[in-house]
Amino acid sequence: MKLIQSAPFFFLIIILISGACNDPATLDTDLLDEDLVNVEFTDTFSIQTTTFYQDSTQTYSPNIEPSAFPVGLYDDAFFGQTDAKIYAQLRLIPPFDGLVFEGATYDSIVLSLAYASQSVYGDTSATCGLEIYRINELIDPDINYFSNQSFNTDAVPLANISYTPMPNDSVTILDYTGSDTTTLKVKPLLRIRLDDILGQEIFNFDSLTLATSDEFVNQFNGLLLTSSLPTNVLSSFDLRDPQTRLTVYYTETEDNDHEEFRCYFTEFSAKVNTYEHDFSSGEINGFLDNQIMGDSLLFLQGMNGPSIRIELPTINDLQDVIINKAELVFTIAELDVQPNLFPPTEQIILLEPTDSNFVLIEDAASALFQASLSSDFGGVVETDANGISTYTMNLSAHLQDIIDGVIEDEMIIQPSAKFSDFSRVVLYGANHSTYPVKLRITYTKL
Repeated sequence: MKLIQSAPFFFLIIILISGACNDPATLDTDLLDEDLVNVEFTDTFSIQTTTFYQDSTQTYSPNIEPSAFPVGLYDDAFFGQTDAKIYAQLRLIPPFDGLVFEGATYDSIVLSLAYASQSVYGDTSATCGLEIYRINELIDPDINYFSNQSFNTDAVPLANISYTPMPNDSVTILDYTGSDTTTLKVKPLLRIRLDDILGQEIFNFDSLTLATSDEFVNQFNGLLLTSSLPTNVLSSFDLRDPQTRLTVYYTETEDNDHEEFRCYFTEFSAKVNTYEHDFSSGEINGFLDNQIMGDSLLFLQGMNGPSIRIELPTINDLQDVIINKAELVFTIAELDVQPNLFPPTEQIILLEPTDSNFVLIEDAASALFQASLSSDFGGVVETDANGISTYTMNLSAHLQDIIDGVIEDEMIIQPSAKFSDFSRVVLYGANHSTYPVKLRITYTKL
């Protein structure tokens, strides 16, 4: 069984040559010498690499709960423009008590967004835009959605703000949920005052609408977060965080107590990221689906950005062997004037195409299941003493299957969390004059 990026998988790696046994008396030295004679190494097999783009990427599934949701209109000198939007439902948290706001006065409505752990990508001093719209159709939380999805919304925004991301600055808020008002210092948040039209409507919901979360969602379908202000930074928010919520503030008329009513983006809420990419203004223009250009540079991006295709046209010349170790090595092209603003993607993975999807290669799937993806499979940034940064990925079992004719030689590179990862990286291609892609193979002849 193959895996789609995160499902468990078992397989056995047979280590033919090992230094784990330290007592030479326990080894059959004649057999060992014979095996060593047959061990060979090569890194000269032909490799073809191409940057390509998919029409869409799955960004929501009832069984997937990402921690990061990028949003913004992002201009990138190398990758062009990306328009990242969030469509999301808000739900009530049980127990439900049929709350109604009789005998109270409405005050305000505020949307709070907690920054994700990887919260900002690009120039953190740049000004971002954020517009909030009300969704006008029900999103089904029990089906899959893709990055090219859209939903009907109001024409007029509930808020339209400009802000500078501050993902490291805590925020002080007033909490009215207890018997006394409390001042709390909480994690970094972006707080947006929404139009009172929505707040007043929620405040006027009857007890039936507030009795269950489903009834609430039927009346209030959710919010769209988007931007029309181009900038060179993307923000990302954690919709799972309890500090991310919509709060209606009101005052009890009888005793003048301040109160608040909250709803959340829960695990049962549909939360759909959508992406539109325009590569025409970036250096990537001309590299897409161009194998000749892919010899020099390759472009890899999260969200629904470009992926990389790898083919090994001459690998079948290697026959009657056992693969001891096989690694693909890509060198990062340091092209940014300010590389600290655009760090390379932290973790990349190798996949193989199927009839309908891309699935993790066997080596990556096993390492992921054993919680050792970076150590056993690799795919993380490594920088040597000369400042040259590379990704090295283990594909030993996968290459054995290719040579044995079990699978085709085509592979795909993507960020490990493609649909929620807003980072990107440029790599040197298969036949770059200084830093070509390398397939390093150690094998035993049969």
